[in-house]
Amino acid sequence: ESVEKLEKRIIHEQKKEEVKVLIKEMKKIGIEKLPYAYSSLKRFIDPETMNVHYNKHYKGYVDKLNGFLEKRRMKLKLQFQTLRAMNKIKGLTEI
Repeated sequence: ESVEKLEKRIIHEQKKEEVKVLIKEMKKIGIEKLPYAYSSLKRFIDPETMNVHYNKHYKGYVDKLNGFLEKRRMKLKLQFQTLRAMNKIKGLTEI
């Protein structure tokens, strides 16, 4: 196998992996509704505290995670575009 064909094959495989990662990270993580009422745990924690922890703290963690994933997605997109541009300059087939 020629060096050029090998390089193209490696780049093609790399592209497939990057696209898989990009698609996976593009999905936004959501907050699922609890399968029970806040008052269901009142023996251990009062409903108001449960509400604050779930709707403020937990939501805050999920929002921060989604923000991180969005930044990561943008970084991967930029890297992918850069790789594509470099391949065009080298005269390789477009990925």
